[in-house]
Amino acid sequence: ITQFSKGMVKKKKGRIVSMASIAGEIGNSDIWYGTTKAGVINFTKSFARLLGEKGIIINCGAPGMVEGTKMFDVIPEKRKQNQLKLLY
Repeated sequence: ITQFSKGMVKKKKGRIVSMASIAGEIGNSDIWYGTTKAGVINFTKSFARLLGEKGIIINCGAPGMVEGTKMFDVIPEKRKQNQLKLLY
């Protein structure tokens, strides 16, 4: 991001958006998936602190399961229900 943000720092403004998953916040039975999403969230927070004072806004989207996606369609029903319990 620092290489990417050089122009933004020069202009003293910019926006960066990263995408993670709710799995990075609540955990996931696929440990590596949840771990990598938690890393994206932490990465985003860290760069927000570093670059925020230079006028750059950095946010991270972290959606939950999205019905109708290929990933949603292959998740076993029991796992879907377990994830929903964590959310509500």
